[in-house]
Amino acid sequence: MNSFLKESDINNKKVFVLLNNKRLFSTDYHPSSFKRARDEYPRYPSTMIKKGIEGFVEVGFNVNEDGSTSDHKIITSEPSDYFDNNSLEEAKGLRYTKDTNTNYTNTKGSKHMHRFTFNLPEESRKVPNGVFSCMELIYQDKHLAAKKCSENRVSIHSGYTVPYAMSLYYMNQSDEAIKLLTELLKDPQEESFYVKALSASAVSIFLFANKSYQEIIELEPFFIDIRKVGYEEAMLNAFYFLRRFIVLCKQNN
Repeated sequence: MNSFLKESDINNKKVFVLLNNKRLFSTDYHPSSFKRARDEYPRYPSTMIKKGIEGFVEVGFNVNEDGSTSDHKIITSEPSDYFDNNSLEEAKGLRYTKDTNTNYTNTKGSKHMHRFTFNLPEESRKVPNGVFSCMELIYQDKHLAAKKCSENRVSIHSGYTVPYAMSLYYMNQSDEAIKLLTELLKDPQEESFYVKALSASAVSIFLFANKSYQEIIELEPFFIDIRKVGYEEAMLNAFYFLRRFIVLCKQNN
């Protein structure tokens, strides 16, 4: 993988995405001759904690010669507007110093983008324990039992969609399973990034097994957003198959 990276165009964003490069997913984007000297941690709105809502906000700004920051603005946020005000206020407190150890050549000025992440501990994610009980049946190859466990609970909580779709896949209904997981992953009304991470992990396995490589690439932006919230371990499958796809493309060219 390292040799592949060295042979690739490192200025191509696709390479960063598909190889899960640290630069893309670092807290600070567009590295320059400055390094962060002080972190700021926005207050997690209590209403969002109670609802189990997670997300991230990317704030753009200029780094001044004295290390202060100015011209702050929201670049993107998921879910939109939920955490914007807190993040924008805290971004004003970010401070930077000159990085004497870097060989980075500044060609684009000192524009930076910093990501604030709002990630809940596992016990606060508001996903019913029953979801994991149903998924455990999948791992025990009890697919019909998993279907019965989850099918009538999908209307109670979206998390049950994951074991339900997985049961369908292993009962030779792959198209319907992939459709359900993809819809859940793309659903703008789904506020649980943890549920989306579970969906992404499963659907990437199924798509790769079906050799539906283009569909994996089309889900890339959704994988990235989940990864940005902090779900590194849960997204291992998704990014593994993204990497596998680009390697296959390179081998076939």
